[in-house]
Amino acid sequence: MALQYISDTHGKTTAVVIPIKIWEIITDKYQDLKKLEGTFAQNKAIEPLEDIEKSLKEMQRVKKGKLLKKTFVDSFQK
Repeated sequence: MALQYISDTHGKTTAVVIPIKIWEIITDKYQDLKKLEGTFAQNKAIEPLEDIEKSLKEMQRVKKGKLLKKTFVDSFQK
């Protein structure tokens, strides 16, 4: 299996998937990488929860009149 490149909708490469055999060779050579295994997945799992929490707090502020209501489109315009 060869390297796999993942691209976004604009064609920009956003990630690379490597075969596990190659990963094992790399982590055998660079022992510090083994310490990081699982760290990235754990951090990524938390991010959506933080985003949801932030959104809920914003909605509460809107209801209390402390923040202006934004449309979906407004969210992408700065």
